[in-house]
Formats: sequence, C-alpha cells, structure tokens
Amino acid sequence: MTRKDYIKLAKMFKNAIETNNEEKNMFGNKDLSNHADNIIGDMINEVIEICENDNPRFNEETFRNAISK
Repeated sequence: MTRKDYIKLAKMFKNAIETNNEEKNMFGNKDLSNHADNIIGDMINEVIEICENDNPRFNEETFRNAISK
C-alpha cells in the first residue's frame, strides 16, 4: 500500500467515527460508548496490524492522529 492508501483509510475511519458521534448526539447519548464504537475500534486495530505487516515503516501514532483530528 502507499501513503495515499493510508490517508484514505484514515479518512474513512474518521468519517465513520464522526457519523457515529452524530447519531449518538441525535439520541442524547453522546458521552456513552455504543456497539459501533467497539466495532470501529476493532477495525482500526486490525487495519493497523495489516498496514504494519505491509510496511515496516508504517507509523501507528501518525495514523491514529490522522483519524482523531
């Protein structure tokens, strides 16, 4: 994979988190964790493992920061 692929993956996860947070806000549960939070978190961890196996120079911290910004 290339850096462009990593950027697309980070944007995808960022959008998923934002959409989930919007739904939680609509139902008044913005501070509570839900099933989608767990699924997204598990997916992020699995993708990070795949990226690290694909490229030893992959930087997990940079990837997680890109998702959370």
